[in-house]
Amino acid sequence: MKRSTVLLADDHDVLIDGLVHMLRRDFEIVGVARDGRTMIEIAKEKRPDVIVTDISMPNLSGIDAARMVTISLL
Repeated sequence: MKRSTVLLADDHDVLIDGLVHMLRRDFEIVGVARDGRTMIEIAKEKRPDVIVTDISMPNLSGIDAARMVTISLL
C-alpha cells in the first residue's frame, strides 16, 4: 500500500526535526520548507497529499502560501 506523502513547512528547526522523526515511519516526507515561498515550490514539484504548515513564516505566511498552493494545484 502506498504511503501518503507529506510536506512540512515551518521556520523552527526543533519543530521540523520532531515532526520528521514522528511522521517518517508512517508517511513519506517529500520535503521540508523553512518559508512560504519554498513551500509553494516544493508543493508544485512534489504534489504532496498533505501539507503541514506554520501560520507565521518568513517571506510569505503559511496561510497565504496554502492559498496559493490550492489555487495553483486545482
